[in-house]
Amino acid sequence: MSYTTAQFPNHLNQNQEDAKAWIDANDLTKLVQSGCSPDIGPLLCSFLAPPCNRPGRLVKPCKQLCKRATKACKAVIRRLRINLHPVMACRQLPKDRTQKCFDGSWKRDTSGIYEPSSGH
Repeated sequence: MSYTTAQFPNHLNQNQEDAKAWIDANDLTKLVQSGCSPDIGPLLCSFLAPPCNRPGRLVKPCKQLCKRATKACKAVIRRLRINLHPVMACRQLPKDRTQKCFDGSWKRDTSGIYEPSSGH
């Protein structure tokens, strides 16, 4: 994770404790540790523990980041019987460069606000 503070509620409308319980219940740590894709960790973090940004403004992951991660991890997701939350469906996410979205890395501006490094 390229940031140290997260914003809640997250994209799944969970507080920090609920997000942790959901991660544990769905073996998401095992998914990340499998090494199936370098994009899976950033994708899951952007959904479950989005970086502190402007209050009430959560940046969604980009569709391409989601597709890369889930395609590369499809077999592991199936083997671990992980059911990703419907909010995590790639088809619902913004296309890169059509609106501001998270492409896999964050940059911090001079005011300390985290923003997607590109995708705008």
